[in-house]
Amino acid sequence: MKRIFKRTGLFLITVAVLLSPRFTDISRAGTDEGAVLSEISAIQDGITGWKQGKADTLLDAVADAAGDASSDWYAFTAGRTGTDGDRAAYVRALYRRVIDYYASGDVNGIYPSELYRTALTVSALGGDPEKITLEENGAFSAPIDLIHRSIWHSSFGDPGMQGVNGYIWALLTVDSQGFAEPADAEWTREDLIKGILARQKDDGGFALDKTLQSDPDLTSMALTALAPYGSVRTSYRIDNVFTDTSYDITIKDAADKAFPVIAAMQADDGAMLTYGSETSESTSWAMISLASWGRDVFTDTEFTKNGRTLFDGLKTFVLDDGGIIHSPDSTPVETEGNNMAGYQAFYALEAVRRYYSGENRLFDLTDAKSLTQEDILSAEPLRTDGDDARDAEYPVYKIAIVAAAAVIVIVILLAVVLLHENKNRSDEAGEAGNDADDDWQ
Repeated sequence: MKRIFKRTGLFLITVAVLLSPRFTDISRAGTDEGAVLSEISAIQDGITGWKQGKADTLLDAVADAAGDASSDWYAFTAGRTGTDGDRAAYVRALYRRVIDYYASGDVNGIYPSELYRTALTVSALGGDPEKITLEENGAFSAPIDLIHRSIWHSSFGDPGMQGVNGYIWALLTVDSQGFAEPADAEWTREDLIKGILARQKDDGGFALDKTLQSDPDLTSMALTALAPYGSVRTSYRIDNVFTDTSYDITIKDAADKAFPVIAAMQADDGAMLTYGSETSESTSWAMISLASWGRDVFTDTEFTKNGRTLFDGLKTFVLDDGGIIHSPDSTPVETEGNNMAGYQAFYALEAVRRYYSGENRLFDLTDAKSLTQEDILSAEPLRTDGDDARDAEYPVYKIAIVAAAAVIVIVILLAVVLLHENKNRSDEAGEAGNDADDDWQ
């Protein structure tokens, strides 16, 4: 059911956000910024090398899976870091996916956050999520305003159908380019903010539902989305759906309650704990939340344990080949990089680098280098672009080989699943945090 909320103080809120400084004025005295940036760059280069492999560029390495979280977040960060590669081809592939999705007329089987990820990646690479179109048979397809259809007038109804992460990523998306809110918006910035605040637990953290304990990832994500509004003095009237209470609260007050929750989950080596296990993903997101609020990852005393910072903690997950593992507590011990851990560490380091360089926040994409429509239309289509542009590279005999290999892999995977079924059951609680990540990708 569609809902229309009052827009109390919306104009003032928007103006305050647009005019507010990018970062809180917190001293970085005593920190060797050159050394910090060098160390960050070294780990980012390692992740890039691990993911890129023998491909010419990182974007080339992930292009064939454009539209999937496993690739889009690397492409997003490549756009933020300025990594070389065919940005236009990747954007074209995402345009193709959006056009095909809406042409089907079926909103089932897809999470709203998948479209938010698409919009963010398009923007980071220089495309325009409000004007998605391609030339087909000599004519342009009808432009699709992805921001309008997925948020302002959501095809899904309530953007929070996924829980608090839906509101989080919708807010990050509309703020990424300062997209203008239409007067008739069914879901406003204020609605999204209140949707987040209404799901803050008694202890100050955030979780997918009221039955779960506060999750470090979701709490950090909520803080990141709310960061641009930290200096806004507006007090919001909240009807909390988790605690069944009503109260007035500012965003700064909400943040002051939330940060201690994740700080308490930090281990002695600086890494973050997710339901008792150290995880790189939670460590990465804690770093993003601090950088978004202008807090120094290297000097923040609240996030320093036994002299070890979040950055120290993240380094414990780095392998010699540049890959990032999920957790040192995994059984069996991880010896290869984890894809999700890799891209989350990649953009977390970029968030911190941007803080130290005085650049826009990670999700403030107003500094992205724009592509022209001509750039996108003239780009060579990827294999994911809905046509057979590269089919000549994949003759029938290769397809047969791939198919046979796939059958073998499936058989092996089924055997592995059966062998580890009991172990997986015992690890369910520890994986709850990653399940939350899967929901918003």
